[in-house]
Amino acid sequence: MHKSFEEGMALRSQRRLKAALGAVDEEPRSAQAWFWLAATLDNRAEESLAIPAYERALRLGLEGEGRVKALAWLASSRSKVGDHRAAMAALSKAE
Repeated sequence: MHKSFEEGMALRSQRRLKAALGAVDEEPRSAQAWFWLAATLDNRAEESLAIPAYERALRLGLEGEGRVKALAWLASSRSKVGDHRAAMAALSKAE
C-alpha cells in the first residue's frame, strides 16, 4: 500500500530518501509531486531519472519559486550528465 504524498514529503525531510521515493503516491497531474520526486532523485545522484521528472513538473505548470528551482536544478542535472547545451537553455528560462 502506498502512503500519501505528505507522508513521502515527511520521509524526505528526514533524509530517508529511498523510503520517500516508495511512499509518494502516483499523482500524474501534480506538478508539485513530480517536482519533489525529481528533487529526491537528484539528491540521490540519480540525475538521469530526475531530468524527466523535472521536465514533467514544468509541463504540468509548476509556478513561482518552484518553477525557478526546477529550472535551476534541471540545469544542474543536465550539466552533470554532460548535456551542457540543454543546461544553458534551462538556465536561460529560469532568468
